[in-house]
Amino acid sequence: MGKKIKFLFGLLLCTGLTAIIIGGGVFFARRVTAQAEKRIKAVETVPMTSFIELDDTSDIVLCAHRGLSAVMPENTLQAIEKAAQVGFKRVEFDIRETADGQLVLMHDDKIDRMTDGSGRVSSYTVTELSRFTVDNGANILEIEEKVRIPTLKETLELCKESGITPVIEIKRMKDKGLRMLKKQLDDFSQPAIVISCSEELLRRYKEFDSDTELWLMTETLDAKTFRIADETGFTLSFKASAVENISEIIPIALEKGYSLAAWTVDDREDFVVLVNLGVKNIITNRILPGVQKN
Repeated sequence: MGKKIKFLFGLLLCTGLTAIIIGGGVFFARRVTAQAEKRIKAVETVPMTSFIELDDTSDIVLCAHRGLSAVMPENTLQAIEKAAQVGFKRVEFDIRETADGQLVLMHDDKIDRMTDGSGRVSSYTVTELSRFTVDNGANILEIEEKVRIPTLKETLELCKESGITPVIEIKRMKDKGLRMLKKQLDDFSQPAIVISCSEELLRRYKEFDSDTELWLMTETLDAKTFRIADETGFTLSFKASAVENISEIIPIALEKGYSLAAWTVDDREDFVVLVNLGVKNIITNRILPGVQKN
């Protein structure tokens, strides 16, 4: 009787271990698959000089969205450097405030999507964030060096070296962070643009900095946004795909002297329409200036 019990116990133990191993393998495989599905892939780029529908593109100012994120991980020094190399005059990136009051580049509130870490940017000091690796983004597996979360300071230094104008998007930010931004732009001592979807945040920043060009990002162009522009002098950076009757509104707005910019324009047809309507400032992920720097 004792031998049978031992045999059954051993059989159950082996079966249990096998189930654990198989289950663990399935879990690991699913996790790897899920990570692969979340990985941001590179996007094909196209030079605007190849658009035969446009006779002259010399006065169009393109801004690389989150750096040249089509071919490099977004909001990294690598993406910004690449944007400068292919001839962009402007580069857009997002900043957030750390636990110790510093400013770093990150679109999301959390670092989970783009790095090997997790948690809110605001929960870490800048030193703690430097220990994480950016492990997602276009062509990330082809970059040999460690890709880090850059600080605003070193990003501005790169912009100065590359001769490219920073277009800085601010998300949620306390007055301390806004003052830090103002200080670093003073040290930068070159033209820069600050943008935000928050009218209130831009108005607060304007109290600290009345010289820097400010863009209000808006879904549409309507009476309300034009009133805001009248009151503040903000450039209206609109989402082209969301504006109704765009062919009627833009010419009237430009004729009345409003400053306009469009985001994020990746479609060739949309790009051509906007340029023909008179929009000169365009933020894009994949349309290149077409003039590469040495």
